[in-house]
Amino acid sequence: TSYIPTSGAAASRNTFSDFYNQSEGTFYAEVIDRTPTENSAYLTGPTMNQTFLYSNVDLAVDSYDGVNFQRISGVVANELFRAAATYDSTSKTISLNGTTKPDGTHNGNWADTTNLNIGWAGSGNPSYPHVNGYLKRLIYWPTHSDSL
Repeated sequence: TSYIPTSGAAASRNTFSDFYNQSEGTFYAEVIDRTPTENSAYLTGPTMNQTFLYSNVDLAVDSYDGVNFQRISGVVANELFRAAATYDSTSKTISLNGTTKPDGTHNGNWADTTNLNIGWAGSGNPSYPHVNGYLKRLIYWPTHSDSL
């Protein structure tokens, strides 16, 4: 980790739960995937029930909450794409390069997210290895967005 200036007093970094809103939120990522025809987890929680953005060998961006699945096609190997996922307590929406998938049902599993895996699925799903490419930008807002 990087240096935290403390001026002699104790200090610590913020934890995931300090900024993650369980009720609603929006993730935005800019990604270059070299192999989008292979499993790639771009942004996940600790289990497969908290998969915000990933690719499932299908040249698309997908999201999954353990029950409800959304997919939007258009990923091209070695080209930058912009993807977003937004959620509230009952619905979730994904977007790819400005094209938005209509709202889908959300069962609330994303509220149980305790950590964020960036560029891999963590130990929760080893069949999704590290991304073969680059996550160029990642932004999180603790609110649901009606305009992706």
